[in-house]
Amino acid sequence: MKKFSNNILLFAALCLFISCRAYYVPNENSTPMLTHKNNVKFNGGASLGMRASSFAGAIAYAPTNNIGLVYQRSSYTNGGSSSNFNSGNFNEFSVGYFKLFEDNMLFELYLNHGLGKTENSNAEFMSSNYGSYNTKFDKTSINLAIGKVSKNVDFSFYTRIGSLDIHDVIYSNINNTSLLDDLKSIKSKRYLTFIEPGLSAKFGFENVKFYTKGSFSFIDQNYTDLYFQQFQLTFGIQLELNNLK
Repeated sequence: MKKFSNNILLFAALCLFISCRAYYVPNENSTPMLTHKNNVKFNGGASLGMRASSFAGAIAYAPTNNIGLVYQRSSYTNGGSSSNFNSGNFNEFSVGYFKLFEDNMLFELYLNHGLGKTENSNAEFMSSNYGSYNTKFDKTSINLAIGKVSKNVDFSFYTRIGSLDIHDVIYSNINNTSLLDDLKSIKSKRYLTFIEPGLSAKFGFENVKFYTKGSFSFIDQNYTDLYFQQFQLTFGIQLELNNLK
């Protein structure tokens, strides 16, 4: 029992140590799965990962039978104290094309662009000395999804590919040499590419569905000094209005 307790404490300390180094936490892939003109969908979900937990809300609207518009706001945090925390928020706008086929197979292609920022405080382990660092970033991506829709069950496979521009990196009182080197490197390199595939499944009723998503994030290997959340599991609810007038 004592050994088990020690392992739990070690795991908690490890999570605290690595989580304060997460500069990039992917926002939820909204996968609106619009199907026809005037279709409106509201999504709200929570994503869980090793480095941080995030929350996102989105609204999607189809002004025509093949064009979709999406707005999403997301935020994340892993803070447990005023001296060791990592938080951020992100606003994303999307416009895209969707096509529903006769067998209820759905194709989606969206262009996304968003703006975000992070605020961080990094304490030295077992010390009261800490520094702070903040970043702002632009994120541009293309999202491709293929799935199937029905009255009670929807599912899709999606892949988001894009570029992240981290700028306005500001830091002060950073005593951790490794962290300081990382921040200087990020400030000088700025741009990186990513690919974020995943699966989505939605279950419920015609106008209300519960969903879960599993998403991965792979960053350009030439940018290994950037810490990021590599996998997250999302749970949420979707509300649908079929005919907005």
